[in-house]
Amino acid sequence: MISGEAKSIAHAIAELANLTDFADRPALCEPSGRSVTYAQLAEEIWDGKLRGFENTLEMLVFSRSLDCVVRYLALIAKGCTVLVLPQGLKPMAVKQMISEYQPRAIHGQASDLKQLDFELNNLDGDLSEVCLHYDKAAPTCETQQLLLLTSGSTGSSRAVRLSNEAVLINARDISTALGISPENVGLTSLPLFYTYGLSVLHSHLLSGAQIYCSAHEVLQPGFRELLAMTKISSLSGVPFSYQQFERLGLIDNPPPFLTAFTQAGGKLEAERVRSIARRLNTSHRELFVMYGQTEATARICVLPSHLAADNPDSVGFAVDSGRLSIGSSNSPDEVIFTGPNVMLGYADKFADLSKGDQLRGSLETGDLGSIREGLLYLHGRIKRIAKLNGIRVSLDDVEQELSRFGNFAAIHLDGKIRLYTEEEISLELIRDALLARVQIRNHDLVLERVSTLPRLPSGKIDYRQLEER
Repeated sequence: MISGEAKSIAHAIAELANLTDFADRPALCEPSGRSVTYAQLAEEIWDGKLRGFENTLEMLVFSRSLDCVVRYLALIAKGCTVLVLPQGLKPMAVKQMISEYQPRAIHGQASDLKQLDFELNNLDGDLSEVCLHYDKAAPTCETQQLLLLTSGSTGSSRAVRLSNEAVLINARDISTALGISPENVGLTSLPLFYTYGLSVLHSHLLSGAQIYCSAHEVLQPGFRELLAMTKISSLSGVPFSYQQFERLGLIDNPPPFLTAFTQAGGKLEAERVRSIARRLNTSHRELFVMYGQTEATARICVLPSHLAADNPDSVGFAVDSGRLSIGSSNSPDEVIFTGPNVMLGYADKFADLSKGDQLRGSLETGDLGSIREGLLYLHGRIKRIAKLNGIRVSLDDVEQELSRFGNFAAIHLDGKIRLYTEEEISLELIRDALLARVQIRNHDLVLERVSTLPRLPSGKIDYRQLEER
């Protein structure tokens, strides 16, 4: 439906708004009852309110509100480079990033900016803008317009530099793989500053579908009713989300319009994938398991729903525009992804924005894997391999083996594997379970019970916080 000539997601929306079949279709809506059609959305993001800001670097504290989505798209439409920030960052961290990146302004909901100790000087409803007086143009390469922070589960945050082409092509590939149509209704069930959550927004808007903008969390009262009322057709989640979906009965008894589930953001235990896929199949619903990285814009692989029950330990085929290979100078088992959705490179400061395309479409993922009949199987991360007494132990395998007992996190510290859990369980039971499957010795394990495992905003385990305990 998109001509292929669109320069950005904002240009793609403008194309849809010019088509009679889409102009009056709802694009965004929110709990207040407010909604905007594709024609209205195009008018709002191209109306010139942000005139004069072309080629500047702008920061956006990206909340799951309709107004914030419109501001994001308007900044993209004006040719700005947008550095997306999560909500809840500490003021000192934001001020450090401002010093490093020197943006013209920081945008966001008034409540978010007030929490960062900014004096608001430009209000537009609940949205606000704080001018920071860096008036020089961002030295960006021609197609670079999106900067997403990534820390994964280890290391410090860096900005991933993404081109408009990468965003558009990956959104198109995701839409094709998931079969997103104009009749679909998606939900901002994941944060929009998180690459997975943002890809849900992009892929739906590129398809002429509808997005319901809400920060309503899964376990807050009324979530199931929200899904039914808004006729949500697909729900996205990380492995931790699926524990919550189970608690709400969304797998065994989903609302009538909810026909598809997508899962990424970490590996879901194979037997759980098999079980969920089979139960959803009985009600003619679909489960799509996916794999991706911020460095690849969003998705690298998608496992078709009809293969999930029989291949529950796979993350699927490469997206249409990419290809996979195995082996690098880092490891003979490292997964390499090649495609137009690979990042341009990293940025740690303002000067890095001018570095151009450093990766040339080839990404060393840092993940270990193998390919069988075109399907990718992941075996852990290079950085998540502990070497104990000459034996390599995958910390991801340890967690997978213990997941049948509940939530566990494993790190390698001081020559031992330290396990953290929210469960009431003995070290002896854990040792017996692990020794049968993982090459590890009794005295190599240490167990600590915590009230809650620390998590990143994406829902992944915050291993760095555990290492700093």
